[in-house]
Amino acid sequence: MYGGYDAGASQFAGGGFMPSPANAADVGSSPAQARSKGSVQTLRALTVKQIYEGTLNASDDQYRVDNEELHNITLVGKIISAHEAPTHLSFTIDDGTGKIDLSFWTSGEDEQEQMAQRRADWRVGVYVRVHGHLRSFENKKSMVVFSLKVIHDFNEVSFHFLQCIFQHVHLVRGQSQSGSMAQGGSKMNMAGNAAGPASAAPSGDGITAGMTPVQKDCWAIFNHPDNHARESGAGIDEVIAQLNGRHSVPAIRQAAEFLVSEGHLYTTTDDQHYKSTAM
Repeated sequence: MYGGYDAGASQFAGGGFMPSPANAADVGSSPAQARSKGSVQTLRALTVKQIYEGTLNASDDQYRVDNEELHNITLVGKIISAHEAPTHLSFTIDDGTGKIDLSFWTSGEDEQEQMAQRRADWRVGVYVRVHGHLRSFENKKSMVVFSLKVIHDFNEVSFHFLQCIFQHVHLVRGQSQSGSMAQGGSKMNMAGNAAGPASAAPSGDGITAGMTPVQKDCWAIFNHPDNHARESGAGIDEVIAQLNGRHSVPAIRQAAEFLVSEGHLYTTTDDQHYKSTAM
């Protein structure tokens, strides 16, 4: 364990409570195992309470919340415990509605400097946004995480709970009854990394702040309406061709990996096709 936790009151004063497409391969699984061909993948913002209230469909071994299948999910919470193992880092986060365990698997290619930076950043007491997949072992739910980002602006925490409320109302009551909320929800999407399907595409000014030129150019292509309309998004080879020598191929590929790690992109049909999370 590399941090302590004051097991006092909940880290949040309370708990608030549409999916956008997403599809990232299960950590530790092959792409063929992780994706069911032709299935619709989603990215869902949830609270821990919603996860525990979800159900497991025995016929297809698929978790559901609000009667909708869960694929990729995103949570926001405070790290209350952290442990390091040779093959993975494990955490427990508290979002004010409950606590859940997370596992972030590492590879032999991870450099010592990178691991040291992760330990320094992902410490007890910080708020984080995580993206991952829900798992269950002996009826205990946990998450396998493929992206973990420290939150520096607490507005993102507030936005996440508003997004959870909006998605829940949209799915339970139907889009026709939540049309007025959709207008407000689209304006709020600028504050977070994962946006709902009724949200308007952001201008990119806030999202691309601090990005390098190659990262901005890649994000602009992946976020183009034509690529949003395609289920598979855009292939990395298409992006390389469209940039037409403006940036080197390794730099473009690194930029795509950066955008995935920051939660701006997710993989679709394979590890070479990506789609923007900004809708």
